[in-house]
Amino acid sequence: MKVLFLDIDGVLVTVRSHVALGTGKQMRAFDPVGLAFVRKIAEQGVRVVISSIWRFHNTKADMEALLGFELHPHWRTADLRSFDGAGRAEEIHTWVADHHDVEKYAVLDDMRCPLVGVYYWVEVDGLAGISCCNYRELEEILDLKE
Repeated sequence: MKVLFLDIDGVLVTVRSHVALGTGKQMRAFDPVGLAFVRKIAEQGVRVVISSIWRFHNTKADMEALLGFELHPHWRTADLRSFDGAGRAEEIHTWVADHHDVEKYAVLDDMRCPLVGVYYWVEVDGLAGISCCNYRELEEILDLKE
């Protein structure tokens, strides 16, 4: 199984989309380009797991409705209440260790985390979100064919 660990703020909820779409004072709207990239990944059979703090305030059904596709049955990483990059890495390692059928995985986040390993971590620009280069990195890491 191939898995994408997905952060939301700075990846799908971006300053770029907030300014361009005029979403009011709170940044809640998903960037349509970033969301399209994530959907393309999911359409290729990659299972998506939420590693964002959004997992604390939303149900699986809420997240699936927002994203427009089905998440992995174990849809979120462990709640270790660590909000820095190192804590997120530990949460992801715990999830992978508990799921022995993971053959490849990637992490899409706007925070750098050296503990995951450079090869698996795709760091996006937290203001602009997912770029075409980030999408291509994910394709390479997850061995996806277009």
